[in-house]
Amino acid sequence: AGAIDVSPSAVEIKVAAGGSYRGSITVTNNSKEAADFGSTIHDWEYEAPSGAKKVFPAGTVERSLNRWLSYSPASFHLEPGQSQEVQFTVAPPASASGGYYSLVLFSGGVSKGKTKQGINVNVNLQMGTVFLVEIEKTQSVKGSITSFDVANAGAGSGRSTDTGCGWN
Repeated sequence: AGAIDVSPSAVEIKVAAGGSYRGSITVTNNSKEAADFGSTIHDWEYEAPSGAKKVFPAGTVERSLNRWLSYSPASFHLEPGQSQEVQFTVAPPASASGGYYSLVLFSGGVSKGKTKQGINVNVNLQMGTVFLVEIEKTQSVKGSITSFDVANAGAGSGRSTDTGCGWN
């Protein structure tokens, strides 16, 4: 079976609003056949409660990175064992805040020849890189603990509240 590697599988970056970040992705054809590769951008979100990633068409999710993510080349040919470096730029506008997400999916078709019945067999290989982009200095995570319970079988139990730090 054919295989492609895409590295890194995830890009987690912080970038200033109005700034830019440049990086690269490496796509490697580990199959025994040459392949022509193309790419597409998709949106994704975590699905509750499983935490699985759900993929959507580009630009359809509220926190889509699609408009601010560019990359090149978008298509290329790779011989067996050959790699291609794909340059990307994330350039959010000055008004951006919070976190944004996208997926760049690379796909390439490999011909496996004909069966004994004369049917052509083609395999489509797909692999991608997820992008998690946080706009610097625009998010704050706050929380508080107002109370918690502690129980220890055999030794009794205790309760603590935000009024003190000892056992009540």
